[in-house]
Amino acid sequence: MKVEDRLIPAYVIHLGGNGSLTKQKIGYTGIKIPAKNVPDAVVYLLESYLNESKENESFEDFVERTGIQELNSRLEKFKEFYREEPYNYDWGSDREFSLEDIGKGECAGIIADRVRKH
Repeated sequence: MKVEDRLIPAYVIHLGGNGSLTKQKIGYTGIKIPAKNVPDAVVYLLESYLNESKENESFEDFVERTGIQELNSRLEKFKEFYREEPYNYDWGSDREFSLEDIGKGECAGIIADRVRKH
């Protein structure tokens, strides 16, 4: 994600998906969170689930019952820069985050190939 003129490594949170053989479901797209805050956001979600879920309720069902808008609203605080360490450095890296050394992704590769053919 771009913040002012700096790139910050970030993740888009997806919630409520299911990969079982009998009940496949793609999760809801949530908000984008700086990479440095993702562990705290995951712990928060797990604690919310453990404290608020009904007996034998799956996490998927908890997401459905609570609603993606409500969960996104709760996760908004994790978009803030509250750590002392620099957000523009990825975990374990001593270099400022950049997209320059990332190659063409799978999805972008398919699109680029299709565009070239037309």
